[in-house]
Amino acid sequence: MDLTTGSIPITLGQLIDLLRGLSNDESINNIVLYFRVPKIITAIFAGLFLPVSGLMMQTFFRNPIAGPYILGISSGASLGVATITLLGINLGLFSGLLVETVVAAFIGSLGVLWLLLVIYKRIRDINSLLIIGLMIGSGAAALISLFQYFADQQSLQQFIFWTMGSLQETSYQQIIVLVCVGLLVLWIPFRYSNRMDVLLLGDDYSHQIGLDVDRIRMMMIIVTALLTASVTAFCGPIAFVGIAVPHLARMVFKTYRHLHLLIGSSIIGVIVMLFCDILCHLPSDGIVLPINVVTSMLGVPMVVWIVMTQHKLGQQ
Repeated sequence: MDLTTGSIPITLGQLIDLLRGLSNDESINNIVLYFRVPKIITAIFAGLFLPVSGLMMQTFFRNPIAGPYILGISSGASLGVATITLLGINLGLFSGLLVETVVAAFIGSLGVLWLLLVIYKRIRDINSLLIIGLMIGSGAAALISLFQYFADQQSLQQFIFWTMGSLQETSYQQIIVLVCVGLLVLWIPFRYSNRMDVLLLGDDYSHQIGLDVDRIRMMMIIVTALLTASVTAFCGPIAFVGIAVPHLARMVFKTYRHLHLLIGSSIIGVIVMLFCDILCHLPSDGIVLPINVVTSMLGVPMVVWIVMTQHKLGQQ
């Protein structure tokens, strides 16, 4: 359905003709192959990466409303993009502004990752790390506001559009990067799923059975940062998917085992992202809503409902 939905409607018959190689309409072929297929692939990877990252952060902090952006990784990406967009700094790349935006987002995200790893090696305290992540986000937001204050109107508009998120800007070359990141790190949380189960029982018990808690947590930080940085760099910030989807997986699969939750979160995350992408194209007259707006409108009431439900269960 996502292939047929858009500012230019495509019928199911036209799509079938294209898949069978019988379509002679060059414009339809280009729209499907170079716009909608990359967009759907991007939505699938965002639906995989963000819920897995959110689940790991909820386990890491033992906090049900923790998400993939809680460590300030997204704020670092936003600061990187704001630096080249609002200040007009040229990275010296000749592949266009979109490529420079992606590179700047990655640099900002990995810079925050490096800072978090240095801090975690020194303090080894998850509550302090949570506070530092929030402070990094606040500091980045303050710098971005300062850049916006001095930016010209065109640069400011361009940055605001990026913060709204989009699945439509990725090319096949950039999708290859998403695939490589997925193949590189996405298998790690599945391999360590049993050890993450033990983390839920507390640090004391984990140490007693010989689990290297610091190593597992370091892995969770690195994997979350890489997955979140990839999505943010190519799509902009996408809110609430990483927070809400793991809770949906817990309710659907009725388990707290990470292997089942990782699989369930991945499946539900892909479905949610594709559904949100369809909602983005529902307005008429060629209007496409930003993906971050749609995910926020769906995610905010869902997270509020989850918090209220858990509060009622805690009182019983």
